[in-house]
Amino acid sequence: MKQQTELLIKAHGQPVILGLCHLTAKKFDLDVILVRLAAILLTYFISAQIFTAYIVIGIVVKISQPKSNSKKIRKVKKKNVYQTVAMNTQPQKVAIKTALDESRLTRASTQAFARKISRLEQRLQKLEQHTTSSHFQLNQAFNHLKNNNSETLL
Repeated sequence: MKQQTELLIKAHGQPVILGLCHLTAKKFDLDVILVRLAAILLTYFISAQIFTAYIVIGIVVKISQPKSNSKKIRKVKKKNVYQTVAMNTQPQKVAIKTALDESRLTRASTQAFARKISRLEQRLQKLEQHTTSSHFQLNQAFNHLKNNNSETLL
């Protein structure tokens, strides 16, 4: 391992890392210092572009994210806290009411998801019925015969 490290650090009698700039300069008959300087500048400019693109994409994604139920839940929590302070009730009642409101929101989204899955299941059943029907199989056999006859005529 130590020999490999020494090869990476001092290849060809010059201190280098992996020797890529030296090999590139040697292959194209260029000065090693110019190749290393170009590599450093390219790394700087490419890194800046990647960093800028990262920031821009992050902002775009943040703006385009749909509003989730968490904002509704926060509004419900704030509303319940204000009601509690106004009515001088115990904090436990607020926690229970907030939990109930959260469960209603979760139940509504779960029910919407279940309806969507049910519709997809019905579509799949219709598709299965169609493909397993004798009418479909008969049409498929006719098409197969038709294709075979047209190939033999050519």
